[in-house]
Amino acid sequence: MGTDVTPSRAAAIAATAALCAVLSGCGGSDDSADPAASPSTSAGAAGDRSGPELAQAVADLMEDTPFRATASGEDSTGTVRAELVVAPNGAHELIEHSVDGSMESLSIGQDVWGRYSGDILPFELEDPDVWLHSDASTAEAILGASLDGRGESPFDPAADFSAVTLGEPEEVDGVPALVLENYPLDDDGTGTVWVAAEGEPWPLRTVGTSQFQGESVTQETRFSDFGEVEELTPPPADQTMEWEDAFAQWWSPEEQAELDDLLSGAEG
Repeated sequence: MGTDVTPSRAAAIAATAALCAVLSGCGGSDDSADPAASPSTSAGAAGDRSGPELAQAVADLMEDTPFRATASGEDSTGTVRAELVVAPNGAHELIEHSVDGSMESLSIGQDVWGRYSGDILPFELEDPDVWLHSDASTAEAILGASLDGRGESPFDPAADFSAVTLGEPEEVDGVPALVLENYPLDDDGTGTVWVAAEGEPWPLRTVGTSQFQGESVTQETRFSDFGEVEELTPPPADQTMEWEDAFAQWWSPEEQAELDDLLSGAEG
């Protein structure tokens, strides 16, 4: 087995997880809200706020709010569909690629579980439904991307919103929405964000194109269930296997050395 099928292969398929960058957020608050049912303020969500001011308000609102998100998009090899739940105590994410297969991750604290199908892994597990367990730093070093739903958030309060402008109001699934254009979805791309026009400015939809490990990824994301997500629970112990045990029987000494180098870099 060549050295391009384990850490390198895993890092390559992490490009299919580029939607993490536009799906991510931070969980922690129990404040609940439904944009379709939120009480209207006298001036609506925008009030007298400019594009940058409203964008900042959205980011501040989402910083500690659990939510659900679904996304669809495409990269150079196929289409991607993703679901993300950011809970008060962690995150659960499912990413399905039309060519490579699927990757599902569950993170609670510093524990990460993952299960995979298709060509995501360089070998077949005896039980395809088993969850592979690892600590967060090991999993992130192997995949080259955050697995906890809290990576580069499109709702980063520290982002530069100075170039954001207000577009013409629209509707998203029947909900009146304000449109924020040229919104910084991540460090490499901008897009458009639709936020609730009444009550709190909850994000309803984002569309944008960003760069991830050399891949240009275009995606649409929709958000819901703000503050209404329950805490996550770990998989049953009899349905889990340690990541290192699953890979050890398949890796050559060269591949193990490559992994050790990755982990050393993560710790340094």
